[in-house]
Amino acid sequence: MTLVDNYFPFDQGPGATANPANWRSMARNFVTTGVIANYANQMVPSWTGTASSGTATIGLGACWIDGFYGEISTAPKTVPTTGNGTVVARMDPGQRQIYLTFVASLSHNLTGLYDVPLLSVSGTTARDVRQFAIPVANSSHFVVGQTTLFTNFTVSLTTQTAWVAIWNVSFQKVRPDTLFDVIYMGSGWAGVAGGSIDVGFAITGPVASSIGGIAHFFYNTAAEHHTMAGAWPGVGSEMRTAGAVGACTGTVYVRNNATTTPQWKCDAHDRHTLQVVERMP
Repeated sequence: MTLVDNYFPFDQGPGATANPANWRSMARNFVTTGVIANYANQMVPSWTGTASSGTATIGLGACWIDGFYGEISTAPKTVPTTGNGTVVARMDPGQRQIYLTFVASLSHNLTGLYDVPLLSVSGTTARDVRQFAIPVANSSHFVVGQTTLFTNFTVSLTTQTAWVAIWNVSFQKVRPDTLFDVIYMGSGWAGVAGGSIDVGFAITGPVASSIGGIAHFFYNTAAEHHTMAGAWPGVGSEMRTAGAVGACTGTVYVRNNATTTPQWKCDAHDRHTLQVVERMP
């Protein structure tokens, strides 16, 4: 008989040493880090306040945090906020505690603190940024978090064939080892029929990517509103290499592929959606 190097937790013998480090090493392979879906109120967050001071409320529910379990079981918990930042559930192995706190930047240090983002606050706007735990057995390409953004804007693009920035967005990167799938859907109309446009996207911070094409659309009629859609999967290898997490920014671009003018327009009737899905490679 040849023993493996580590084994636990047993009720007696050498394998009875189920210390926090051993438990964390074992249990982080049960499920991914995140809120437990369909349990109580799923730690649903809400917020009231001003740009400099507010109060976040986190509902009943539970979460797995890198191998440890935390639960709000009796009454919703409140957390004060000061300015811009994120309300998180934090696992602190040094204090041997899981607690709710407000932070300026997230921590995902696998040898120390680990955060589950719950609510993002920017100015007087608060956003639900919960990520949900799933079984590790389904880990290939599993979704860590996602942000869906909507906007209306007015633009008139003429014969500019270079990329033109039309929409700046912000989102969160929860883990250092993930990539993004970027899905776009929007509408616009052509001043003159017979030309086409490209829609592109780039991450602009904290580590910038190149501009990648999301959609190509041909306008065969003029003055009618058309819907275009497309995606760019697997964006963000630069941030993954840098191990970057936390607040990220990006920009949606458009360019013409014809000499007619004006080629492409958006007005108050046009709606644009961008979904940024963070996933494991």
